[in-house]
Amino acid sequence: MSDALTLHRVPEDWTPPASWERMTIPTNEAGDVLDTPRVLGWRAAVSFTLDITTRELFAQPVGYADPDTGDSERAERAALLGEFATTAHFVTGILPARLLLGGLPLDYEPHVATAEVINSLLEEVEPLAREVADGAIPVHGQSGTTLDWSPEATDAYQAARHLIERRPYRGTEYDFPYQGVRFLDAAEVFRHRPDLVDPEWSDLGDQDLSHVFSRIGYRVETAVDSSPELREALTALARGSRVSPPDDRDTDVEFSLRLVGRRAWLHQYRRAAADGREPVDIRWWPGNGVHAHRVQDTSTDEDLEAITTRAVQDAAAQGIKLVGTTGWAAELRTQRRTEVRDQLAAIGAEITETEAKLKPKKQQRRAVLARVLSWGTVESDSHLGRLSGLSHTAVRSLRDALTDETDD
Repeated sequence: MSDALTLHRVPEDWTPPASWERMTIPTNEAGDVLDTPRVLGWRAAVSFTLDITTRELFAQPVGYADPDTGDSERAERAALLGEFATTAHFVTGILPARLLLGGLPLDYEPHVATAEVINSLLEEVEPLAREVADGAIPVHGQSGTTLDWSPEATDAYQAARHLIERRPYRGTEYDFPYQGVRFLDAAEVFRHRPDLVDPEWSDLGDQDLSHVFSRIGYRVETAVDSSPELREALTALARGSRVSPPDDRDTDVEFSLRLVGRRAWLHQYRRAAADGREPVDIRWWPGNGVHAHRVQDTSTDEDLEAITTRAVQDAAAQGIKLVGTTGWAAELRTQRRTEVRDQLAAIGAEITETEAKLKPKKQQRRAVLARVLSWGTVESDSHLGRLSGLSHTAVRSLRDALTDETDD
């Protein structure tokens, strides 16, 4: 049994602040409009926030955010209350270190807006929050340590959210128990079926690795659809701490949506394939700069291959296995060529702008030169060209044009 969490209760004498806006309804239960609206609860909720890093659990009564609240204030509020786990968090394997487990709504049920109810619920949530904290899987990456979901953490989180959000309806016809689901641990799935693993995953960089998450789910789902035996085997592996063994209704599992721990497993798989070396994305490798500098816009494919090979060798000498090397040098060459194209476009735009500004002056020059030529004096085309900043052939062309006009 892990250590209990530190609980941050509301004060025993806590009452809803007078600044909170009351929730009112203009009709009675029959739908008739009332002369005086019914006053119910408050436009507020109690947020139950778990800080996994510090192992603290908070009960935080907060009014609903004003629509006109500024971005900075919204950001401060989000940092205080924690991050709400969306579908995207499960798909990408991101378990927020400061997690919003759920909110106790105070809108329509004023009887739960008491310190006794809030603190009692906080104690009920604590064992589930502890399971979330204990089940979080550390993922060590170049940008630091983040967390991924395990089956236990996912199940406990969903149970805690249900417990919090259904509290106002406890004992009523609107109450219902937590309908647990069963989850698959990616590590167990691929240990059971290593043939589903793509060896290329071990060489992917961090960005490409994140793109594999959905492909992993699709690969398992496709294999399950084509193999009743695999479906049966994986159903036996699926787990959820508050869930009884699956009955007939539960066996048709959408595995792609219930496969958790994918990100943690991918990073661990990449590390295991490095044979004791430290897998480092070439884009994060400190020695990257020297080799990246060798990539030029004029580099050939052979040059890029040689540069990448040298980088891999230098890193290996430091006990590092570079990953994400495929296409790395080509991307740099593309960036260099884009910079050159941008330079060409800038020069072209500057010339176009300059020529537009010079157009009146050119017209003025032609008029003055034509006036000089009209005198009929003996001045060479070369001499007039030097004076006007034109070639002698341009002066000759204008002289001939004026002669033709005179003849006509």
